[in-house]
This record gives sequence, C-alpha cells and structure tokens, in this order.
Amino acid sequence: MRCRQHLWIGFVLWSQALANDGAPFEALPFLQRSWNLSAQEIAAIERGDPVGKLLRRNADGEVAILGVIRLSRSKEEYLTWYRNVENYKLSPMVVEVGPIGNPPETEAADRLQLEPDEINTLRICQPAKCGAKLTGEEIERLRAGVDWSAPDAAARANLLSRQMLLDYAGDYWRRGHEGLGKYRSEDTAVDLAATFRGMLDASPFLRDSFPELFRELYDYRGAKPGAADEFVYWSRERYGFGLKPLVNLFHITIRKPQPAVVVIASKQIRSNHYFDGSLSLVLVADAPGGRSYLIFVNRSRVDLLRGGGFGGFKRKLFEWQLPREIKKQLLLIRKNVEGGPRG
Repeated sequence: MRCRQHLWIGFVLWSQALANDGAPFEALPFLQRSWNLSAQEIAAIERGDPVGKLLRRNADGEVAILGVIRLSRSKEEYLTWYRNVENYKLSPMVVEVGPIGNPPETEAADRLQLEPDEINTLRICQPAKCGAKLTGEEIERLRAGVDWSAPDAAARANLLSRQMLLDYAGDYWRRGHEGLGKYRSEDTAVDLAATFRGMLDASPFLRDSFPELFRELYDYRGAKPGAADEFVYWSRERYGFGLKPLVNLFHITIRKPQPAVVVIASKQIRSNHYFDGSLSLVLVADAPGGRSYLIFVNRSRVDLLRGGGFGGFKRKLFEWQLPREIKKQLLLIRKNVEGGPRG
C-alpha cells in the first residue's frame, strides 16, 4: 500500500512538472520568481514606470542590471522596430551603426572611420602590449600590412581595420564560438567564448525557463547564410569623459520559445576598448490590452572596473548610477518604439 502511495505521489509531482513546463509564459510571475521583485516594483511596472535593479556580480569587473518597462505596443511591433539596426541610434553616444551580412559584403563597413588617436594606438601596437583589444593574429596583420612611414598610412590602417572586422564577423558566422579568438591587450589575454559562457552560466532564468535556447547560445556553432532571425552589426560609440571611442560588433539571435514571449540575445562579440564581453537578454512578453512587457538583463565585464583600489571606486560609482541610467534608456526606447509620448 505504501509503495502505491509513493508511486501515486511521484506521478502527481511528475504531472505537475509537465503542466508547469507547458504553461503559458506570464511576465509578472516570471519577474517575481527569477529576481524576487517586490510588490512595489510590480505596481510601478503596471503603472507604466520603468524599474531598474542591480544584480549580483559573478566575476571581477562585472556589472549586471535588470530593467523592466511596459510598452503600449505589442511584441510584434517591437520586433519590427528592433530589426532595423538604424533605430539603435538612441542617443548621441551611438555615432553610427551598420549591418554585416552572412557572408559579409566588402562595403558593409565602408562608413567606419577610425579617429586619429585610434590610428596612433594601432601604429604603436605590439604583441602582448597593445592599447586596443585585438587578437594576436590581427596584431601581426597590422604590423605586416601597414607601412607606418608611408604618407597614406592612416588610410591603409583604416582599410585593413575594416577588413579585419569583416573577416572576424565572417569567421564567426562560419565557426561560431571557435571563431571568437582571444584578445591580446596590454596586461591580459581574454578568451571571448569562455567569457560569454560565464555570463550565460550567471543567467539561470534563461537555463531554467528556456533550456533549448540556453543550449543553442552556450554552444553556438555558427549559422548558414540566410539563417532566420540572426544578424550581426557594428557600432561606433563615443561616451566622452576622456574615454576612448569604441568600435563594437554584436551578434543578435531572436527566438520565440513560447507564443507569449520573444527572447532576443545580443552578444558583443568584440570591442576595441574596455569591454571583455557583454551579453544582453531581452524578453518581450504579452501584456493585457495588446501591450507588452520589455524585460532587459545585461551582464558586462569591463576592464576599467577590475580589481580593488581606484577600480573598485569606479565600480561603486558606476553601479550607483546604473539603475537610474537604465530607467532613462528604457523610457527612451519606449518613446522611439511608440513614436511619441505614452498615452
């Protein structure tokens, strides 16, 4: 009799697990379950206010943030806006963006021009002592491919830098994580694939709620030309405050693991300064009345924030400002998506 009771209890628990796995995605319970949002934070979201919250760091130099806002547009309307990379020019910090196809076309990065200080950084770049984040192979290509004493050295450096960016994107499209390589900068070597997997490991909400997507991202092996809902784009950004201008490369993966939610993974697959890696996970989920919830989670590893001393002070200052900044960005995103003030 006791054995039958145990079997029955086991069957009930197994059935409940299946029912939960197949249950429609609901944004607010998901937020409470994954990040323990308070009743006050949930109420703020329902009022239409943005919510920003720091998350636990999982590595030295890492910052992690959660941001949530409700949109008056559906998730399909958000995706229409998102797929046009030109819409990402949300502030003066993002100077320029451009898509890179699969395979990359030669003219995809023609608009990308490095600034004079950046050209000088490349001129003096040496193996294991370089002021830009480049792979060892790229450093050797620069040393062999540019005659720095020639009058057209800057133009040649620009041309080669663009070609290296396209080659890097093409290799990533073909081989996935195997094409990421390692940064060889002034004081460290950074394995980009390992960095990315570490940030995924620190995202249990994705592994627990969408295990197939988690495995796809964790073991990314590239994509065939014309792959649906994947694209790569470059951006040139300028933040001021004495910081160097950035050239970034991002890989976007868009998936719909359930009818009520779309997940967008934005992986920074390279940056020429500061970032060892960055992963943004955006969930756009159905909300009542044809609206949607925008849930934004970002983990970034920044070399300026590593270690103690002044690096620790900068991290504290940065983290103090981050929740306020993410709220501003969410409001700006909503304004751009909705095409005007919220009604």
